Amino acid sequence: MMYVQRFFCDEEGATTIEYCVMLFFIITACIVGITAVGGSSNGLWGKNSTSMSIYM
Repeated sequence: MMYVQRFFCDEEGATTIEYCVMLFFIITACIVGITAVGGSSNGLWGKNSTSMSIYM
């Protein structure tokens, strides 16, 4: 009986799940940010490449 009571009072598992959820949101935000910056910088580098090929 004491084991069951201790199991329901233990909050360590809840903390682990909270950290996993926060990590998921941080990783998702990083991926979205990198994708957004990568898409806009791709156009910039493509224009530079086109401009450089004219002079070579």
